[in-house]
Amino acid sequence: MTTTPKNVVVLLLDSLNRHEMGAYGGQNFDTPNLDRLAARSVRFTNHHTGSLPCIPARHDILVGAWDFLWRPWGSIELWEEPITASLRREGVITQLITDHPHLFE
Repeated sequence: MTTTPKNVVVLLLDSLNRHEMGAYGGQNFDTPNLDRLAARSVRFTNHHTGSLPCIPARHDILVGAWDFLWRPWGSIELWEEPITASLRREGVITQLITDHPHLFE
C-alpha cells in the first residue's frame, strides 16, 4: 500500500438527473463547475441502488445494505459499520456533509 494520501470525494445527488448535466450530454442547464469536476474524476455510469427514496439510498451506499427492504426510514444501526469507519482505519480522513445529519449520528 502506498503512503501517499489519496483524495476521495463521493458526491451523491439523489435528486439530480445526471442527463441534465453537461458532462453527460445535457443542454438544458449550464453546469460548468460540475462538468469540470467530472472531467477530472472517475465517474460511475452503470450503478444501481436498492432503495429509490433518497434517505434510504444514502444509507445503502454508506453501509452497503438494502435498508429499505426491511424497514422504511431510519438512522444507521449500532451494528452497522459505515464505509467511513473502514476508511478511517486505513488513515483516510472522512467527512459527511448532508441535509439530514441526524440519520447518520
